[in-house]
Amino acid sequence: MLRGEEMTNKEKSLIFNALTYSDSPSYWGLDNVKDYLRELKKDFNEVFLTIKPTELRNRILFWINKCDPKLTIFLDFNKRMELEKGKTCQLFEIPSTIVKEIDDILSKQQELSYDALNMGTWEHPKLVFSTKKGNTFEMWYAVKAFKHASKNFNFKKFPEDVQDSLVSILENAVPDMYELEKIRLEYNVFARIINIITFDTNQKKISISTDQPKVTDPDDTEENLPRPEDRLGPVFDKILNSIGISKKSTRSISEKRRVNINSVKRIRAKETKDLLLLPFRFDFINNAGDLTAVNVTKFLNLTTKNILPLVDGYYSKNNTFVGFFNAYPTFDAQNNSDFLRIIVNSKNTEDEAAGFFLFIIINKEIHIARVICNITTGSLRIFLKKGKGSYEYINSELDKIFS
Repeated sequence: MLRGEEMTNKEKSLIFNALTYSDSPSYWGLDNVKDYLRELKKDFNEVFLTIKPTELRNRILFWINKCDPKLTIFLDFNKRMELEKGKTCQLFEIPSTIVKEIDDILSKQQELSYDALNMGTWEHPKLVFSTKKGNTFEMWYAVKAFKHASKNFNFKKFPEDVQDSLVSILENAVPDMYELEKIRLEYNVFARIINIITFDTNQKKISISTDQPKVTDPDDTEENLPRPEDRLGPVFDKILNSIGISKKSTRSISEKRRVNINSVKRIRAKETKDLLLLPFRFDFINNAGDLTAVNVTKFLNLTTKNILPLVDGYYSKNNTFVGFFNAYPTFDAQNNSDFLRIIVNSKNTEDEAAGFFLFIIINKEIHIARVICNITTGSLRIFLKKGKGSYEYINSELDKIFS
């Protein structure tokens, strides 16, 4: 990346989108933008922490050129934001018979510094970062895609001639129309989708993740929007093929999904000093008589908003999560609901999906992830708060849960 006054339009666009446009897929979020401005303020006291987006666009390049000319801090933030977007992932075992093949291939791979700009296609994902951490090798592949979005506008803020034209069009289509109040525009916006693959040949494990939003190929005129679960398989195959792993070995790995009916059945409420696992969703197919293929869902519907104050209050008072389910027994649905316990233990039911919250203490703060398991696709959807540095801790716990 070029710096300061030599920045290209692409580089300026990334900065503006990340810091000032809240509707952009690249936006960091207000809290993270303020955290970055605080870093700049350490070197230049005239940086404002509270500032309107339009004003920030007028000042930010000057502040960056003065306080972060090499974009070291900016790139560190942006990398973390891309890492901590909501992810959909799959976890696999590496068959013992192909560990050596993968080890040999990875030994030839070079580490690559983080590239915040470049993108490939779904056919040819672009490697934008790779690093070795102990026994693991992590690689990031970026893809340029369309994300479908929409936005409401106050009709009366449009120029009068535009208002008149829109009213005329609507009156012709809806004769009884009385008054036009607002306009909702739907559009496609370019998004950089990050696909991360991590190899650990020592533990014989592979994971791959992609960003959450439904997106499509910019060249796809049909504009179908495959779920993130549906694009994991194809991108996994293409990445492994691009680094030289054979199709036969790829198939062997794909058959070793770690998110499966047995691993999901083992998920139970758990409390330790620094970790709380709280199941909140149970999906089943019941094969007993007239109930065959009936899906039982949403036994307990909890949200981050209504559960976090209780969890935070309990930990603040006790400095541990141990005893939480005694204090709040209704949240341990598996053990305290006769209805659910009968279904879970019935030989006629098959688990189809599950969801749970993970609360983890990191540096004396509570971090939360919401996780949805899907047995059919062998995948996990992971939702967490960007910029809080919890992704690797959450991933570590999920690795243990599905080992």
